[in-house]
Amino acid sequence: MAAFMTCCGGRPVSVTGGRVADSTVTFRLPDIPNAINGPAERSIYLSEHYWDYFDFQDTSLIHKPDISEQAFANYILLLDNLPAATVKESMEILIKRASQNWDIQNFIIDLFGKYLYEPNSPYRNEDLYIPFLEILVKLPSARTEDVMTGEFRLKMALKNRPGSVAADFSYGDGSGRTGRLSEVESEYVLLFFYDPNCENCREASRMLADSPVSSCRRLKIMAIYPDDDVEAWKEKMNDFPGHWINGYSPEGEVVRKNLYDVKAMPSFYVLNRDKKVVLKDVALEYALAYLDSAL
Repeated sequence: MAAFMTCCGGRPVSVTGGRVADSTVTFRLPDIPNAINGPAERSIYLSEHYWDYFDFQDTSLIHKPDISEQAFANYILLLDNLPAATVKESMEILIKRASQNWDIQNFIIDLFGKYLYEPNSPYRNEDLYIPFLEILVKLPSARTEDVMTGEFRLKMALKNRPGSVAADFSYGDGSGRTGRLSEVESEYVLLFFYDPNCENCREASRMLADSPVSSCRRLKIMAIYPDDDVEAWKEKMNDFPGHWINGYSPEGEVVRKNLYDVKAMPSFYVLNRDKKVVLKDVALEYALAYLDSAL
């Protein structure tokens, strides 16, 4: 039974066992025993033995992304379909093997951040990044800076998780009035963190304004500038539809107190009536697709 994943370059790569089908890639996958027949069982076995033939002593692989990074990208896709316990166990196996070589270990740690954390990564996945961070912060051989970064990122990742109540904050609207997120009454709230000088934010606001959900009475859109340059916000404060809540965070409270993990803007959160997080830090397209079906 063949399984296919998409690599960094976007071309499908077979992971049936043995060598990867692309002849330019020499990363070898394990042979899955014939006795393991079910797709789920085969995926679990593959996750546990994925790195069996990777040479963790060969530091030249760090400079061969067609081999190492492509293999890692496919590995991430594999993990995304597995139970949480299996994911963490597989990561522990990988990190234990990588720790045999300082350079390879650091390379693998960096890949986890590059693929699962960076805002522009198509593989960005907090559900997978959290178990890795839990391993990293307890890893004796990790660089001090990696542990410190991991501790901070883990703390931020655990905030505002789907199903939890969103962190409350105050906002000003430019007229001297202030309010709080918790005081907004609506069946749904679309929280839109933006920077007034960000072109991607302006494009997102135009897309959102043109969307049918923008005028839905069951939805309240909150466009919030989370940083502290209020004068820059005031210059663009009238660029949004009048029925939106358009505000700024006094003294940059949202950023200063790390209330939300705003890695890049625009950033969108969907909240329900009880201010519980439904979608966390998603692209506008995902937020609109959800709201279009919910409203």
